[in-house]
Amino acid sequence: KNFRYCAIGSSECSHAMAWVERDPDYNARWFYSIDSLFETEPPVVVKGEFEKKECVFWELEDSDDLFCLQAAGIGDVSTGMNILAGNDVDPGRINSVLSNPNIDMHKVLDEMGLFVATTYGFDMGYYNGLTIKSPVCIDEQITELEFEFKRRIAEYDYLMGTVETVEEWIPTIRLLATGS
Repeated sequence: KNFRYCAIGSSECSHAMAWVERDPDYNARWFYSIDSLFETEPPVVVKGEFEKKECVFWELEDSDDLFCLQAAGIGDVSTGMNILAGNDVDPGRINSVLSNPNIDMHKVLDEMGLFVATTYGFDMGYYNGLTIKSPVCIDEQITELEFEFKRRIAEYDYLMGTVETVEEWIPTIRLLATGS
């Protein structure tokens, strides 16, 4: 079974609980934050700046969970999510690896297999950022995802010409986010 966790800052916790309609799996004092203000290339993250601040972990049961957790941060100037993927990983082991003061991205990858850090900016001077680390080359999968996102964005842009109310917009944005 593919085991996936998503971490968000605890400031969005109550909002996220409402969107996902359940409590988080556990809390931790760890959160990775990307500086999304880079001007050319994103920073290479091997030993990163890991902030010891409160965050909340959810196991992702389906793509709707990811959509809801992302939506929980909308309205903040900028928000971030960390997505960790692995096979049959014990949550206690995840917490142990992430709580280590000398954390190294290689240890995270050994434990989880895939790490994705995202930053969403909603105000002037903030930009979207994405960092993905994998122990193996995933260029082909990333290219497929890029084409899929471009397809969804084009479909969303087309549909937005017919949207007149918030009630009509919610399914449209969900289609953009989840593809279904």
